[in-house]
Amino acid sequence: MKRRDLERHLHDHGCRQIDEGANHARWAAPTGKRRSAVPRHREIDYRLARSICKVQKKIGPAWTRRRRPEAGYFTKRTAQAWLDGRLAKAGSGELAGMVRTNFTFEEAAGEWLRYVEHERAVKPGTLKGYRIMVDVLMEDFEGVPIGREPPRAGGGGRCR
Repeated sequence: MKRRDLERHLHDHGCRQIDEGANHARWAAPTGKRRSAVPRHREIDYRLARSICKVQKKIGPAWTRRRRPEAGYFTKRTAQAWLDGRLAKAGSGELAGMVRTNFTFEEAAGEWLRYVEHERAVKPGTLKGYRIMVDVLMEDFEGVPIGREPPRAGGGGRCR
């Protein structure tokens, strides 16, 4: 991943650059409490970029004091309620940007195998294990549209 793409992503999500040293740029989350160092290389390994984004990712500032939280802060209970509502919207297809498709499990599994083989460049032994796993799952989910319940009884697979 290019450094400028990672920095653009951080900026778009409300993070701000604190300072820039000789080897790293320091970024702070919107709340200012979490900080990350972004190396000054042109290319940044995707695993490092993902871990930087995980550190910066928050749904809102956490309230850690004992008294009643101020407006805009999340307690454990309010954060869980927010997450439950978000998952309910995602399950019903009401989440912004979601589009219902009629893809089957076969198509999704084929695309995933293509992704891990060509884009992730997994080792041949790993890919062989993934293909075996997909073949086993295909016994129960062949032809089943994504988002629908699989057939419970009468399937020829191991999941019963």
